[in-house]
Amino acid sequence: MKANPGGQLDIEDVIGRDPLIEVIWDTLELQSVVLVAERRIGKTTVMQVMEERPRKGWRVVRRDVEKCHSAMDFSKQVYSDVDHFLSAKNKTMRRCSEFFNRAAGTKLGVIELPKGKENAWKELLEKSIEDLVSACVEDERLVFMWDEIPYMIDNIRKSEGAETAMAIFDILRALRQDHGKILRMIFTGSIGLHHIFALLKKDGYGNSSTTNDMYQIRVDVLAEPDALNVAESLLKGENLAGEDYREIAKVIVQNSDCFGHYIHCIVKALKMLARQISKEDVELVLVEKLIDGGDEWDLDHYHERLQDYYGDDESLCIAILDTLAESVDPLSLDEIASGVSTRGKFGSRKALKEKLRGTLKLLRSDHYLKRCKDRKHAFLFPLIQRWWVLHRDL
Repeated sequence: MKANPGGQLDIEDVIGRDPLIEVIWDTLELQSVVLVAERRIGKTTVMQVMEERPRKGWRVVRRDVEKCHSAMDFSKQVYSDVDHFLSAKNKTMRRCSEFFNRAAGTKLGVIELPKGKENAWKELLEKSIEDLVSACVEDERLVFMWDEIPYMIDNIRKSEGAETAMAIFDILRALRQDHGKILRMIFTGSIGLHHIFALLKKDGYGNSSTTNDMYQIRVDVLAEPDALNVAESLLKGENLAGEDYREIAKVIVQNSDCFGHYIHCIVKALKMLARQISKEDVELVLVEKLIDGGDEWDLDHYHERLQDYYGDDESLCIAILDTLAESVDPLSLDEIASGVSTRGKFGSRKALKEKLRGTLKLLRSDHYLKRCKDRKHAFLFPLIQRWWVLHRDL
């Protein structure tokens, strides 16, 4: 196995995700799913494995929809995916054909809808999915896997308004309800849906109940034995560590927080040394890459996305993260409030503590922080805490 940070893994090289995949399939037997995960933690890889090795009786249609900037873009993409899927099985899209013939004349391989036809995208979306549902044979189930759907909804909100963006959620929910025995959906995204619903709510259209029929499943870092397996496989595959590969793998796993992407990043950095490596080299390359993390390891997004996520509360989030980054131990709400109050003007102590409760909850949802058993807070990933200290010159 070769180090491939940020690249698409061969499914034969995917380690430690089988139990999670089984949980997802078991859940899909009953309802649709929202996969919640930090960026680059492996949610897309999980869906890739599910697509290439579906459970018996399931059809999978998977698509990254981040580049869709309008409701019609999304509807056309769904139509194209369904048409391709059914064409491979020598089946036709009867409902869509009737729609095209009724609305725009005979379809000649290219989607052409009549100009000025209001909400034509809705009918195209509904008919496309209904065509695929109707093509399912007895005991066959269907799951659409849409990656980065929050980005798509935000694109549509910006270009066509919150009403249209919200309408997509409403239609997809209605389709899930109308075809509940056959149809399932998986939504994923690097931006949490809670941020999208908050933006829609500001425009008067937020309604998170449009996904309350879907079960939320979190994609976590690898279990330690699986992370060790990944690190050992990469060290052997790159022929880097000789007989010491097990001990070096342990150091890599400890420093990567069992985060598969950063295991690949560390091994790739070790490979670039172009020599046999030791345990000490792990710390050497780690410090070097964390100092330069905004470029090669793309860690700057942990800072840059705060403005997009939190708007006017960005400075409060930075003060919270600065306070926690400087602490060796987890901190209580009072301790965080004390640290934050020295970093800016955030109102009275009472008002600050109340504001902190909601903001800390959001920072947990966005995978910055974790809540410990004693109700204290700490960085979710110590690796990111180390980077934050260097990045902010704390």
